[in-house]
Amino acid sequence: MNLAEIKAKVEKCIIQFGKDFKSVSDKHFWYEYDAQFRLMCSLSREIERDLSFEEPRLVHAHYPAQNGQRYDIAVFDIVAARDIVNRIFCYNDWHRKLRERKDIAAVIEIAFAFVKDGSRLEGNIEYDYREDIKSALRRLTNDENRNQLWANKNLIHYIVICCVTSQFTDIDNQRYPADIKSVKSARSWVSKKAQEIYKEAPFGLKVYWTSDHKLDEPDFIFPKITN
Repeated sequence: MNLAEIKAKVEKCIIQFGKDFKSVSDKHFWYEYDAQFRLMCSLSREIERDLSFEEPRLVHAHYPAQNGQRYDIAVFDIVAARDIVNRIFCYNDWHRKLRERKDIAAVIEIAFAFVKDGSRLEGNIEYDYREDIKSALRRLTNDENRNQLWANKNLIHYIVICCVTSQFTDIDNQRYPADIKSVKSARSWVSKKAQEIYKEAPFGLKVYWTSDHKLDEPDFIFPKITN
């Protein structure tokens, strides 16, 4: 499987994941870890389906980044996966050698957002969630991580934003959808923040947005890449 095929499968899984989140949201996704797990399961089924049991797996969680952090999900081609298993794990400092690898086929970061009505919130997204989104964006632009992720300039890496739009209220112990204007404000804030952080970076990043609001359709919101 070449890089173009991996990219197509990754995006297929992200798009289906976005539809699933829009459809069921809190019924399936209680934490960011749930989103990571369910997307990883989809990626594994799609990308690893033709591998024999003895072959290395291609989809991995919390892969070490060069700057000391970890990527939520990393996807490899079979050549890189075999090389890691056959050579890297022969050394005591295998964790350092993993950070030095520059042949990750795709990285996927997942961040949650929570929207609230009202003008006091920047982009109508609560502060902690804004910080998580900015952290995910910066993880892929950090100078060290750039060297790790984009040694091959043809690669594309992904950030998936999962937005919960049902607000908490004290009325009848119910939650009600945020105004669609608030959701659009949040979506626009994420797109603008991505543009701000990546404006000088000629790399292949795509940001996918999905929310549980019935009037908000999941889509890649940054940038509008056509390749």
